Amino acid sequence: MHINLTDIEKDIMNMLICGHNSPAIIDWYELDIKDFNKIKRNIFKKLKISRTIQILSAAIRYNII
Repeated sequence: MHINLTDIEKDIMNMLICGHNSPAIIDWYELDIKDFNKIKRNIFKKLKISRTIQILSAAIRYNII
């Protein structure tokens, strides 16, 4: 199965996998909290997950990393 993530979604997903927290990611990309939450929601929806802890296993399952 192929998951289409945007570049920013991939970047944020990788930062979450590496253990960066939301405030650090928001600062790094100079995002508004609403924009960050929308991007994160989109990642979760595309990966069919509901918690950040599931992101690594989903990325492996869908051959994203």
